[in-house]
Amino acid sequence: IGLIETYYFTEDFIDLIKKCSKYKFIIIGRSKKSNISQYIECNKLNIEYYTNLDSFKLMDYVKKCKYILCRRYPFQTKRFTGAISLGITFHKILIIQEKYNCGYKTPSIIFKEKYTEIIDELNNITDEEYNDKVNKMIKYSIELREKNKYNMSNIIKEIKSNIILK
Repeated sequence: IGLIETYYFTEDFIDLIKKCSKYKFIIIGRSKKSNISQYIECNKLNIEYYTNLDSFKLMDYVKKCKYILCRRYPFQTKRFTGAISLGITFHKILIIQEKYNCGYKTPSIIFKEKYTEIIDELNNITDEEYNDKVNKMIKYSIELREKNKYNMSNIIKEIKSNIILK
């Protein structure tokens, strides 16, 4: 989900797609160049590519997916990405690089440097293991929402008390 360019299709990414052939990879993004579809077709990759989706279509695809794959370094250089918030909101298991999950600590499938590190885990996960991860994500999401409500309440109280004092 997000910006995608042909140079994101590294050997590591392509290996993940080809070796996890039981999964359909859906890329929802935008591109500065227009040759992503041709690249996918030429390389016979198990990918559906969508661009310029409205929010409702995006949500429909997210609801249907099992995982959300987060870009890895060097293609993701900041700790926050909208893919994380979509995963948490829709209770989807994130596939995320360890260094980007350290602040969130989401129940995710974690890789250190390369996507290919988690091929066996993806191919061999049982329904019970998957459902356990989803339940952990649901619990995480609820706890995070409650924590955020509490924090926002305190911020509002602080703002109100500062306004009254002035």
